[in-house]
Amino acid sequence: MTKKIKKTIIFGIGNHENVNYLIVEKRKDFLEFINRLFASIDNKINMEYYLTDYTKGKIKETKINVLKYTDYHESRQSSKIKLDIFYGKRRIFLTIQTSESTRSKLMNKLEDLATFTKYKRK
Repeated sequence: MTKKIKKTIIFGIGNHENVNYLIVEKRKDFLEFINRLFASIDNKINMEYYLTDYTKGKIKETKINVLKYTDYHESRQSSKIKLDIFYGKRRIFLTIQTSESTRSKLMNKLEDLATFTKYKRK
């Protein structure tokens, strides 16, 4: 049985040709959200939960806390998808380059994993 996680909030979404973007809330379970989003579409896009340090012949694993990442970029790529992740202070920005058919699958999966915010006029 998989652990139920709270839905991630999406603040912005868009696309241009084969490039799509998402702006999501920055939460501790972000890596789990990404892995669940891509799991059924492309299992080569997998985010690690632990940093492994091999110093002085000892292996030490530390759980990654994305809340500590600010102004940081990382990337993953497979034959179907190129994913760039930019960690901001309160939001995480994702760009996803993929085909239209893969994008359609991602958007369907996104509906299960996320909630979209409503635009509020000032």
